[in-house]
Amino acid sequence: MKLIGACVFAVLLSASLASATWVDHGTVTTVIPGRGAGGNIVSFSTTAHQGGTGCGGTGDYAVDVGTPGGRAQYAAILAAGMGGKAISVLGGATCILPDAESVANLVVYP
Repeated sequence: MKLIGACVFAVLLSASLASATWVDHGTVTTVIPGRGAGGNIVSFSTTAHQGGTGCGGTGDYAVDVGTPGGRAQYAAILAAGMGGKAISVLGGATCILPDAESVANLVVYP
């Protein structure tokens, strides 16, 4: 019974991530803080994802720094940008701004 439950969970998880896409290694090119109605949204772009999200076709991503997770992502984005490190982003498949997709996860490479 547990095996069936685990299989169902895996299928549902893969289906939910099917619309989200990892972007291969690129560097942070632009960071724009203070966006959104409350100024809590930070948008950014990378060299690996130009003109590709469904949010206005800009290829930009955004994080909500009004949440602990968003602040951690923002810190990682800034560190990657300042250090010239490669970054991969998993889009959240939600337009957090009209021209920027939410970030589900990101990885900064050494």
